[in-house]
Amino acid sequence: MTPDGRRVVSASAEETLKIWDLESGRSLATLEGHAYGVNACVVTPDGRRIVSASYDNTLKVWDLESGRSLATLEGHTTSVRARVVTPDDVPDGAGGIRELRIPGVRVREALGLIPL
Repeated sequence: MTPDGRRVVSASAEETLKIWDLESGRSLATLEGHAYGVNACVVTPDGRRIVSASYDNTLKVWDLESGRSLATLEGHTTSVRARVVTPDDVPDGAGGIRELRIPGVRVREALGLIPL
């Protein structure tokens, strides 16, 4: 869910993500780019990016407003799974990703956490 509570993003076995308007219930955009089903997705705490995890062994970083894929993070040898993080950056369960390390990828920059 976006920090303003207006939109939610869903992940699908159809290799896509959808951005939904919560008030109207209609789909605002379909994001395509994964080669296999999408396991999970999370909106960054600032509401600017979506990170998706897929059976194609990648994470993708998306711009929420344009729906454009900003980065593909490769390096896993099996499907990628993720936990949801609430807009105030609190994990929804016993654990959460505090730091993601993939050789050769500047992940914090790809997520927009520090300027490129």
